[in-house]
Amino acid sequence: MTPDLIADINECGLQPGNWPDILRRMSAALGGTSIFLTHEVLDLFGNSDPWVHGYDPGVYRSAAREMLSIERNTAMRHLATARLGAPYDRREFLGASDTDPVARHFLRDAGLTHAQFCTVQRDAGSVSIVAFGRNARRADFDSREIAAIGALSRHVGLAMRMHRALSRERGRGALLAEALDRLSEGVVLIGADLRVHHANRAATRMFEADDGVSVRNGAIALRDPHARRCLAETARAMSRRAPEYTERRILARHSTGGARYVLVARRPLADSAFGFGARLLVFLSDPEILMAERGSDRIWSDFDLSRAEARVADVAHRGMSIHDMADALCLSENTVKSHLKAIYAKTGVSRQAEFVRLATASTPALLD
Repeated sequence: MTPDLIADINECGLQPGNWPDILRRMSAALGGTSIFLTHEVLDLFGNSDPWVHGYDPGVYRSAAREMLSIERNTAMRHLATARLGAPYDRREFLGASDTDPVARHFLRDAGLTHAQFCTVQRDAGSVSIVAFGRNARRADFDSREIAAIGALSRHVGLAMRMHRALSRERGRGALLAEALDRLSEGVVLIGADLRVHHANRAATRMFEADDGVSVRNGAIALRDPHARRCLAETARAMSRRAPEYTERRILARHSTGGARYVLVARRPLADSAFGFGARLLVFLSDPEILMAERGSDRIWSDFDLSRAEARVADVAHRGMSIHDMADALCLSENTVKSHLKAIYAKTGVSRQAEFVRLATASTPALLD
């Protein structure tokens, strides 16, 4: 048992795809022993595909029906509550009986005469067990080998517990990602280097349109140089947890003109389920897309604008003059002025320039 093998076993907590090679090396260290490792066994035994070396997984699959119930399975019930990291010889909890599903399927049907079992991971919803077996042509495990099995099992346990913890985090991340994908506004999680750790569906669509905001070499890229500098500065400051940087709003121009993108950068409340390198939560909004997808009535209803006021707001937020607004809407200039006065009162601004700035960020997700 070499330090390299121990280090690689521990690494399997992060890279579970390496288990087949690790089991092969563990088997070689024990003179060609068959090894069986269960993983993510939720409540009932047999719910997942095991990692094996020198063991026929078909035997495991054929036994699944009988082995599912831990309550009816004496051996599995014993192992589900056994002390972590302690090897158990089959005779310690099965005796000479071969009526138990573990004895019948894992030993007799697999042609194994000698076996050592070790519980390596257990939590509220799962138990993981590693089994070492030999056929009748091989001698039983001696004390040196049993000590080696105990040492290997403890490191397997560390890796399996890490694997389970990361699986739970990934599960929470998947649920969060599904919820974020339902939003019409873009949500992007980035690091201090602007590298994108996660982007919801709306943000991905904006990146793919490549109209001033995109992803280049894995990092968020803004074509507007001023906005690009502001975002980079904000990301660096928030990664240092500078107290004056808790939220920052950045406007970025489209390549094709029109209303500007609105980026609201915030510091995440905690380490993210999408990656521990994430340091910045960015809400990304394109008012033109929101107008097209949601309709102006729904946008301006947040400010309690009437239908007539909403029509004026639709053109006012583009920075048009009163004369041009009146022309476009077939209204008199006095009517436009009257509507603007009501719009400014309801939105809390005093002039058109302020209204334009507010309107370009008028999405509920950003104003909450």
